[in-house]
Amino acid sequence: MIDYINYHYSVYARNNVQAAFDELIKGGAKLTDPNVWEVYVNTINGMNPYLKQVSDNYADFCQRFGKKAVDAKLAKETSYGELAEIEALCNYEGKDFNLKMIRINNDIREQKYEAAATQIDAMIADTTVNQQELISRLKFIARLGYKAEELPEFWFNKCVGYLQYIAYNQTDRDDVFIHQEYAAALEMVLRKLNGKAPIPACLSTEPAYGKKVYNMRPDALKMKPKRKK
Repeated sequence: MIDYINYHYSVYARNNVQAAFDELIKGGAKLTDPNVWEVYVNTINGMNPYLKQVSDNYADFCQRFGKKAVDAKLAKETSYGELAEIEALCNYEGKDFNLKMIRINNDIREQKYEAAATQIDAMIADTTVNQQELISRLKFIARLGYKAEELPEFWFNKCVGYLQYIAYNQTDRDDVFIHQEYAAALEMVLRKLNGKAPIPACLSTEPAYGKKVYNMRPDALKMKPKRKK
């Protein structure tokens, strides 16, 4: 059955995967079995009774499979979802971060842009927050699509600032998407300037957080030593 599940997962037959895993459990398999846990981690996604079982028996699963692995699974499956359901789960690494991001997305969906910006700015300023994980989420929030002209000036300018922060600080040098997005945002700013719109503050002042200059130099790459005269 496990081979069947893995095969159907590989061909994106997700409904078959879920149904087969349910049958596996009904047939007597336990989520605490190492081989069953492995297939669950790799193929079963989202909020479901299995995730609640992991949460309800958190200490047991951590003892069996390690806290890092259990936390990673819980965090992965609660990146999105209903606040109340996620809040009801046990405490694990990544829960607070996910809850904050969900609240931010909810505020944006309800056009509560100032509330969303306040939370994002606080996370950027918080040195305990994994900034690369924040950047990976923020790049989708700050994306300026074809409806950018319809956005309130406040939120448009904040998104330009967030795109700048991501372009300056993202460590994944293979991802060129964000640099294209930032360049497109700057073009939008220029068009707005022709219409007498004010320059976004992020473009006229030094960045408050992260790198102060825009370059592609990896953090680990040291500056070339100056030749001694």
